[in-house]
Amino acid sequence: MSAFDRSVKFREQMPMTTRTEEISETKRHILTKAEQLFAQRGFDGVSMREIAEACDITKANIYYYFENKESLYFEVLESDLLAMIAVLRQAAQYEGPCRARMARITACFSRLAQEKRPLIQMGMRHFGGAGDQVRDIFRRHRRQLIESIERVLADGVQSGELRALDVRATALSFIGMIFVHVIKRGEEGLPPFADGELAARTVDLLFDGIGARD
Repeated sequence: MSAFDRSVKFREQMPMTTRTEEISETKRHILTKAEQLFAQRGFDGVSMREIAEACDITKANIYYYFENKESLYFEVLESDLLAMIAVLRQAAQYEGPCRARMARITACFSRLAQEKRPLIQMGMRHFGGAGDQVRDIFRRHRRQLIESIERVLADGVQSGELRALDVRATALSFIGMIFVHVIKRGEEGLPPFADGELAARTVDLLFDGIGARD
């Protein structure tokens, strides 16, 4: 076999990276670097040039994927929300009593929400009217965000561990409690909750309520 034939055979055996895959990888890289910079410096403290430099690409390449810095930020936020959905789905696969499953979901979700708090808070507070766009992102993915929680709660009702309840409303309240805790704590300049602390509080409130016990 000639050197040319060996070269052709080698290329044929190599995994092919399509143009679409290359684009997706570049875009993911931009989103990752942009998220890091936004979280460190805030929206106004980062320029598209600095994001391009962090990615080791030209600014023109950034604009190939994103119309402007605002659209890049909102896509970063949406990417983070999809990551939260994936975490919830994975945590919900845990087997066991409803309370243990909800504790696992709460721990995973609250940890990720605290990690992403600077970006979420920036979107809700620093953009003024653009906060509506942040809410639109949550509305688009709300169903996906709560479906894993709904399923675990429904299993709890079916097993008798929970009383009959509106699982959708309860799931939304659960998500709301975590976000309010995380965002308000950041606004007040308090340190993040200790690992597992927010999860324990939320699960205790969900299962035990606030009424006096006999």
